[in-house]
Amino acid sequence: MRSINSRALAEGHERLTDKDLMALQVDKPLSRTQQHFVLLHGEELASYLGKVSKAQQVSVTWPNIKVYSASLQPRAPNYDRVVIQELDLASGRYLLVMVIDGHGGPECADHTVKYLPDLLRPAIDQGASGGADGISQALAKAVEEFDKKLGQTLKEHIGEDASPESVKKSQVKRKALLSALRGACIVVVIVEPAKGKVWTVNVGDSLAVQATESSGEWDICTLTEDHNGYNQKEIDRIRKEHPGEEDCIMNGRVLGRTLPTRALGDFDEKFEADYVKQLYALVDKVALQPLPEGQKIRRALLKANLHPPYLTAKPDVIHRTLPAGKVILLVASDGLLEVSPKGSRQAQMKGWIRSANRASRPGEKTPVERIIRDVLGEAKQGEAERAENREEDKERLASLYLGIRHNEQWMDDLSLVYIAITP
Repeated sequence: MRSINSRALAEGHERLTDKDLMALQVDKPLSRTQQHFVLLHGEELASYLGKVSKAQQVSVTWPNIKVYSASLQPRAPNYDRVVIQELDLASGRYLLVMVIDGHGGPECADHTVKYLPDLLRPAIDQGASGGADGISQALAKAVEEFDKKLGQTLKEHIGEDASPESVKKSQVKRKALLSALRGACIVVVIVEPAKGKVWTVNVGDSLAVQATESSGEWDICTLTEDHNGYNQKEIDRIRKEHPGEEDCIMNGRVLGRTLPTRALGDFDEKFEADYVKQLYALVDKVALQPLPEGQKIRRALLKANLHPPYLTAKPDVIHRTLPAGKVILLVASDGLLEVSPKGSRQAQMKGWIRSANRASRPGEKTPVERIIRDVLGEAKQGEAERAENREEDKERLASLYLGIRHNEQWMDDLSLVYIAITP
């Protein structure tokens, strides 16, 4: 098998065709280097995908539970984060899985990884006296308090007299500024195996899916609702909260910028415009300035920011009792949806479960690799396109997403946790 390394990828073995460019939805000229990619086949494709996605089985102490994770971004910094923990609490033993989808930069996601689990653990115990509903309420409160504290810390460290020099010199101030101005969507799944219970906590447009095997068939449902501009209920909610403000939603985005309608951080959409303008001036001195298009979006945001907040960190929390039989839980960032073949959400979910349970090809070691391999091989394609696909076509498209050389992302960060629970 060929050794696939960064030098080999940079050199490239195949030239992009017009069909490839259409598949990638390329709308700008590419340099000579960017017009090439490595075409991978069979085991070498599986091996490279497993490596770059960091696919792995995560050890847990429950003998009837298997957990696998992967996180993929072939080219650019990956702002997704994954947390998997066993919680041995006074109220019981739990499995906690959290997928964090950072945007704008890694700072809010990193802050969430470091501090939010420490708030969720005591919340479970505090809410347990009220049963499953008590835990749900305590989890929701913990998430909102976490976000509130993020904003309070920003105002404590960045006052009206803050200067770029003071922020540059203080790691604490810089962290407070960037953690609050960057954003993150989260989905948390908490399983209590002894009682067959599961909670999902969702802020943003990451997702959780449950599949139950019954008589050889899979009953599949979603455990989360999308909090983004594609969900009309969310758009209606924001417009109702801001009557007469036509620009509270522009082009399906909150204040013309953010597709998620709920998020941690993103305090430039939660605080008053005058303060936000000051924050923008500071962040430009301590971090990368946005491109001209980003500056234009900022100006529109400041103009439309009349009566904040526009974003909320209020989570949806759902409690369920796990059904009898084998259960699969998928927890993923929205990158899985972004790259999946076109179709209904139900069809996409069925495709993921089908991929997870198919026979492994040479080099594939985990169900998360099988899911990612299959969605990349049919990425964003319609039913007619998929019907004409040969295996070599799927390998080529997957290779394109993994191997094209460019300084921009061709796909969103994709993180996935697969939990299999057997009776």
